[in-house]
Amino acid sequence: MDLFIALAVSVIGVLAIRYKGISQTATGVAISIALLPVLCVVGIGAGFGSWDILKGSMLLFLANTGAIVFVGATLMYVMGIRPKNTKEKEGFKKKYIISLVLLVLLAIPLTFHLHVSIKQEKLKKQIVNTLEQKMGDIAEGASVRDTKVLFPPSFSKEEIEISAIVFLPQTMSIANSDQQALIDALSKVTDTSIDLELNMFNMLSVKQDNDEKRESQRMRIEQSVNEQIHSIDGDIVINSIYATFPEDDNEEVEVFVKVQQLGDRVPLTFDQKQDINKIIEETLQLSSDLTIEFVPATILEQESDDVKLQQKIENVLEQDIATLSQEVSRISTTISAVEYDKNDVTEDEKKDIKIVVVLFVPEQVEITQEYKDQLLDHIQEEIDKKVDLTLQIINFKDM
Repeated sequence: MDLFIALAVSVIGVLAIRYKGISQTATGVAISIALLPVLCVVGIGAGFGSWDILKGSMLLFLANTGAIVFVGATLMYVMGIRPKNTKEKEGFKKKYIISLVLLVLLAIPLTFHLHVSIKQEKLKKQIVNTLEQKMGDIAEGASVRDTKVLFPPSFSKEEIEISAIVFLPQTMSIANSDQQALIDALSKVTDTSIDLELNMFNMLSVKQDNDEKRESQRMRIEQSVNEQIHSIDGDIVINSIYATFPEDDNEEVEVFVKVQQLGDRVPLTFDQKQDINKIIEETLQLSSDLTIEFVPATILEQESDDVKLQQKIENVLEQDIATLSQEVSRISTTISAVEYDKNDVTEDEKKDIKIVVVLFVPEQVEITQEYKDQLLDHIQEEIDKKVDLTLQIINFKDM
């Protein structure tokens, strides 16, 4: 994986040199990404005297360097930057082959380490799952936290070190036989010897007692708020009551109440809210902060025929106007019934409704009579009425 990153970095570096449009700092940034972090780890491994860290980071540094040199030389050769005389060509060919062989040789241990890392990650998940499952079988209610797995170096016969924190129910403990059964189960999963270290703690019931106390107080608040609000007005509808308790008992309990509001009239006054808050404080023997929110109620009514007619007309206008251009916008639509005197027109000429549509249209878009006729037919077909349609066009020019 790191080798592929180094290959990409080399491409970026060469392209930044070749093409002036790419920032020249890209080369330095690209090189630093591939080399500097690895060299830092080399120094850390040397400082701690850790052969494993030093070996791995030095191997990666050499691989990244080889990848940058190999890909850089290849790209430059493709782009026409090549040796000119025979001696330079022979030298280039020799060094190019050496760098390719070196890169392949370095890729072998890197591939091995990648395979080992993937295998260890899968094995770690199996270890965690097995530990949690077996611990649950041994002690109901037990939980396993912060499981750490340390694998020995490659080709080493050392044990896999596993440590975890186990929380047990109060007064419960793990026998030596149970711990040995855990080790046997884990050894079967890993197919090697295990060094298991469990730090066990018994969970106290303080949290449970505290939760039960809070729940009791919350129920008393709900009951008190319900009684006080309904004593003011029995028709008031309470949507929800919720209380949040602070960690410190000396701080205020926050109480949130949502009340349904019909119309413009507010069902409770500020003074009534303050009175309810005082009663809550007397009930709990704690200071409280009461917030009452009024939620407007929406009354659903059956749509009138006029509303349905207008919606159908507007839907047709939206669809057909969109076919003209995305820049055409409908400013307003006026719909009214048409009234006639008795002798004005014949029955065939009479229209049921009059529609006036004001459109904002760019100059390059033409509204033809054919389009208007099609729009009229579509509206009349949709609403099953005779329509007198007027389109008022306001043209504008793009600046």
